[in-house]
Amino acid sequence: MNNIGKVSATQSSPTSADEFSFWLKDNVVIAPFDLVAVPNSDNSVTVGVIREIYHTTDSMNHIANYVSADFGNADEEATTQRLGTVFAVADVLSNNREIYMPARDGQQVRFAEDNEIKNALGIDTIDERNGHRKIPAGYLQLSNNLTVPVFMDSAFLVGGEGAHLNISGISGLATKTSYIMFLLQAVAQKMADSSVATIIFNVKGDDLLYCCPSRSVTRPVT
Repeated sequence: MNNIGKVSATQSSPTSADEFSFWLKDNVVIAPFDLVAVPNSDNSVTVGVIREIYHTTDSMNHIANYVSADFGNADEEATTQRLGTVFAVADVLSNNREIYMPARDGQQVRFAEDNEIKNALGIDTIDERNGHRKIPAGYLQLSNNLTVPVFMDSAFLVGGEGAHLNISGISGLATKTSYIMFLLQAVAQKMADSSVATIIFNVKGDDLLYCCPSRSVTRPVT
Protein backbone atom coordinates (compact mmCIF):
# COMPACT_ATOMS: atom_id res chain seq x y z
CA MET A 1 0.00 0.00 0.00
CA ASN A 2 1.39 3.39 -1.01
CA ASN A 3 1.11 5.91 1.79
CA ILE A 4 0.54 9.49 0.67
CA GLY A 5 1.08 11.27 3.99
CA LYS A 6 0.41 11.22 7.72
CA VAL A 7 -2.32 12.48 10.04
CA SER A 8 -1.48 15.85 11.58
CA ALA A 9 -3.09 16.92 14.85
CA THR A 10 -2.10 20.30 16.33
CA GLN A 11 -3.21 22.42 19.27
CA SER A 12 -5.24 24.71 17.03
CA SER A 13 -6.43 21.99 14.62
CA PRO A 14 -7.11 18.70 16.45
CA THR A 15 -8.62 15.64 14.81
CA SER A 16 -12.16 14.60 15.78
CA ALA A 17 -14.70 11.87 15.16
CA ASP A 18 -15.92 13.88 12.15
CA GLU A 19 -12.72 15.07 10.45
CA PHE A 20 -8.95 14.84 10.33
CA SER A 21 -6.08 16.64 8.64
CA PHE A 22 -2.99 15.13 7.05
CA TRP A 23 0.15 16.42 5.37
CA LEU A 24 1.19 15.12 1.95
CA LYS A 25 4.37 13.79 0.45
CA ASP A 26 5.88 16.30 -1.95
CA ASN A 27 5.25 14.21 -5.08
CA VAL A 28 1.63 13.28 -4.33
CA VAL A 29 -1.30 14.73 -6.31
CA ILE A 30 -4.80 14.59 -4.82
CA ALA A 31 -8.12 16.26 -5.50
CA PRO A 32 -11.24 17.25 -3.57
CA PHE A 33 -13.63 14.31 -3.11
CA ASP A 34 -10.84 11.72 -3.25
CA LEU A 35 -11.38 9.01 -0.64
CA VAL A 36 -8.56 8.17 1.76
CA ALA A 37 -8.10 5.57 4.48
CA VAL A 38 -6.30 5.73 7.83
CA PRO A 39 -5.83 3.09 10.58
CA ASN A 40 -7.88 3.58 13.74
CA SER A 41 -8.48 1.86 17.07
CA ASP A 42 -8.79 -1.95 17.36
CA ASN A 43 -7.36 -2.61 13.88
CA SER A 44 -10.21 -0.72 12.24
CA VAL A 45 -9.97 1.52 9.17
CA THR A 46 -11.52 4.96 8.89
CA VAL A 47 -12.42 6.24 5.40
CA GLY A 48 -12.69 9.97 4.75
CA VAL A 49 -13.46 12.18 1.77
CA ILE A 50 -11.14 15.13 1.07
CA ARG A 51 -12.92 18.43 1.60
CA GLU A 52 -10.12 21.03 1.34
CA ILE A 53 -6.48 21.12 0.25
CA TYR A 54 -4.12 23.81 1.57
CA HIS A 55 -0.50 24.93 1.21
CA THR A 56 1.00 26.56 4.29
CA THR A 57 4.42 28.01 5.11
CA ASP A 58 6.31 29.35 8.12
CA SER A 59 5.48 32.92 7.04
CA MET A 60 3.50 34.87 9.63
CA ASN A 61 1.40 36.71 7.03
CA HIS A 62 1.22 37.85 3.41
CA ILE A 63 2.98 41.13 4.18
CA ALA A 64 6.05 39.17 5.25
CA ASN A 65 6.03 37.38 1.90
CA TYR A 66 5.69 40.72 0.11
CA VAL A 67 8.60 42.23 2.00
CA SER A 68 10.81 39.17 1.49
CA ALA A 69 10.44 39.62 -2.29
CA ASP A 70 12.27 42.95 -2.21
CA PHE A 71 9.08 44.79 -1.30
CA GLY A 72 6.91 43.50 -4.12
CA ASN A 73 9.38 42.69 -6.87
CA ALA A 74 7.66 39.76 -8.57
CA ASP A 75 10.80 38.94 -10.56
CA GLU A 76 13.00 38.73 -7.46
CA GLU A 77 14.15 35.32 -6.28
CA ALA A 78 13.82 34.84 -2.54
CA THR A 79 17.13 34.66 -0.71
CA THR A 80 15.74 32.01 1.65
CA GLN A 81 12.97 29.66 0.59
CA ARG A 82 9.98 29.41 2.91
CA LEU A 83 9.48 26.15 4.77
CA GLY A 84 6.10 24.84 3.61
CA THR A 85 3.92 21.83 3.04
CA VAL A 86 0.59 20.82 1.52
CA PHE A 87 -2.07 19.42 3.81
CA ALA A 88 -5.65 18.30 3.35
CA VAL A 89 -8.77 18.16 5.51
CA ALA A 90 -10.98 15.07 5.19
CA ASP A 91 -14.52 14.45 6.45
CA VAL A 92 -15.04 11.03 8.01
CA LEU A 93 -17.42 8.84 6.00
CA SER A 94 -17.31 5.58 7.93
CA ASN A 95 -15.31 3.11 9.96
CA ASN A 96 -15.43 -0.56 9.00
CA ARG A 97 -15.95 -1.56 12.64
CA GLU A 98 -18.17 1.38 13.63
CA ILE A 99 -15.39 2.85 15.79
CA TYR A 100 -15.41 6.62 15.55
CA MET A 101 -12.39 7.56 17.58
CA PRO A 102 -10.35 10.55 16.30
CA ALA A 103 -7.49 9.57 14.01
CA ARG A 104 -4.19 9.69 15.90
CA ASP A 105 -1.38 12.04 14.94
CA GLY A 106 1.24 10.33 12.78
CA GLN A 107 -1.01 7.58 11.41
CA GLN A 108 -0.24 6.80 7.78
CA VAL A 109 -2.78 7.91 5.18
CA ARG A 110 -3.35 6.20 1.82
CA PHE A 111 -5.93 6.16 -0.96
CA ALA A 112 -8.94 4.03 -0.05
CA GLU A 113 -9.23 0.69 -1.82
CA ASP A 114 -12.17 -0.59 -3.88
CA ASN A 115 -13.76 -2.65 -1.11
CA GLU A 116 -13.26 0.12 1.47
CA ILE A 117 -15.03 2.65 -0.75
CA LYS A 118 -17.97 0.32 -1.35
CA ASN A 119 -18.23 -0.33 2.38
CA ALA A 120 -18.06 3.39 3.20
CA LEU A 121 -20.83 4.20 0.69
CA GLY A 122 -22.98 1.25 1.78
CA ILE A 123 -22.88 -0.36 -1.67
CA ASP A 124 -21.84 -3.75 -0.32
CA THR A 125 -24.87 -3.85 2.01
CA ILE A 126 -27.47 -3.83 -0.78
CA ASP A 127 -29.13 -7.26 -0.51
CA GLU A 128 -30.80 -8.03 -3.84
CA ARG A 129 -32.33 -11.19 -2.39
CA ASN A 130 -34.90 -9.14 -0.48
CA GLY A 131 -36.30 -7.29 -3.47
CA HIS A 132 -33.70 -4.54 -3.39
CA ARG A 133 -31.99 -3.74 -6.70
CA LYS A 134 -28.64 -2.16 -7.44
CA ILE A 135 -29.39 0.86 -9.65
CA PRO A 136 -26.29 2.12 -11.57
CA ALA A 137 -25.57 5.71 -10.53
CA GLY A 138 -22.19 6.37 -12.17
CA TYR A 139 -18.64 5.86 -10.95
CA LEU A 140 -15.95 7.43 -8.79
CA GLN A 141 -12.46 8.00 -10.14
CA LEU A 142 -9.71 8.79 -7.65
CA SER A 143 -6.50 10.67 -8.37
CA ASN A 144 -4.60 7.35 -8.29
CA ASN A 145 -6.73 6.23 -11.29
CA LEU A 146 -8.83 3.81 -9.24
CA THR A 147 -12.35 3.61 -10.73
CA VAL A 148 -15.23 2.35 -8.59
CA PRO A 149 -18.78 1.79 -9.95
CA VAL A 150 -21.45 3.38 -7.74
CA PHE A 151 -24.91 1.92 -7.21
CA MET A 152 -28.05 3.08 -5.41
CA ASP A 153 -30.43 0.90 -3.44
CA SER A 154 -33.78 0.83 -5.27
CA ALA A 155 -35.62 0.71 -1.93
CA PHE A 156 -34.28 4.15 -1.06
CA LEU A 157 -34.56 5.54 -4.59
CA VAL A 158 -38.11 4.54 -5.61
CA GLY A 159 -39.56 3.16 -2.33
CA GLY A 160 -40.43 1.71 0.18
CA GLU A 161 -37.74 3.41 2.28
CA GLY A 162 -36.73 6.97 1.43
CA ALA A 163 -37.89 7.25 -2.21
CA HIS A 164 -35.97 10.50 -2.60
CA LEU A 165 -32.94 11.91 -4.43
CA ASN A 166 -31.38 15.39 -4.54
CA ILE A 167 -29.32 16.43 -7.57
CA SER A 168 -27.36 19.69 -7.63
CA GLY A 169 -25.21 21.34 -10.27
CA ILE A 170 -24.57 24.43 -12.36
CA SER A 171 -27.75 25.84 -13.85
CA GLY A 172 -28.24 25.89 -17.63
CA LEU A 173 -25.88 23.08 -18.68
CA ALA A 174 -28.52 20.32 -18.82
CA THR A 175 -26.28 18.14 -16.65
CA LYS A 176 -28.96 17.53 -14.01
CA THR A 177 -31.60 16.83 -16.66
CA SER A 178 -29.29 14.43 -18.49
CA TYR A 179 -28.48 12.59 -15.27
CA ILE A 180 -32.17 12.25 -14.42
CA MET A 181 -32.77 10.71 -17.86
CA PHE A 182 -29.89 8.29 -17.32
CA LEU A 183 -31.20 7.34 -13.87
CA LEU A 184 -34.77 6.83 -15.12
CA GLN A 185 -33.50 4.53 -17.85
CA ALA A 186 -31.43 2.59 -15.32
CA VAL A 187 -34.49 2.14 -13.09
CA ALA A 188 -36.59 1.03 -16.06
CA GLN A 189 -34.02 -1.57 -17.11
CA LYS A 190 -33.13 -2.92 -13.69
CA MET A 191 -36.73 -3.03 -12.45
CA ALA A 192 -38.50 -4.07 -15.64
CA ASP A 193 -40.26 -6.89 -13.80
CA SER A 194 -41.58 -4.57 -11.08
CA SER A 195 -44.57 -2.26 -11.03
CA VAL A 196 -42.57 0.96 -11.36
CA ALA A 197 -43.96 3.90 -13.32
CA THR A 198 -42.39 7.27 -14.15
CA ILE A 199 -44.32 10.52 -13.74
CA ILE A 200 -42.59 13.74 -14.87
CA PHE A 201 -43.80 17.17 -13.76
CA ASN A 202 -42.50 19.73 -16.24
CA VAL A 203 -41.81 22.86 -14.19
CA LYS A 204 -39.39 24.32 -16.75
CA GLY A 205 -41.82 24.91 -19.59
CA ASP A 206 -40.40 24.79 -23.11
CA ASP A 207 -36.86 24.80 -21.70
CA LEU A 208 -37.18 21.15 -20.66
CA LEU A 209 -38.03 20.17 -24.23
CA TYR A 210 -34.90 21.89 -25.53
CA CYS A 211 -32.69 20.15 -22.96
CA CYS A 212 -33.84 16.63 -23.62
CA PRO A 213 -32.89 14.54 -26.70
CA SER A 214 -35.63 13.91 -29.23
CA ARG A 215 -34.98 10.17 -29.22
CA SER A 216 -34.58 7.85 -26.28
CA VAL A 217 -31.25 6.07 -25.86
CA THR A 218 -31.62 2.31 -25.72
CA ARG A 219 -28.04 1.44 -24.79
CA PRO A 220 -28.19 -1.09 -21.93
CA VAL A 221 -27.07 0.05 -18.50
CA THR A 222 -24.62 -2.25 -16.72
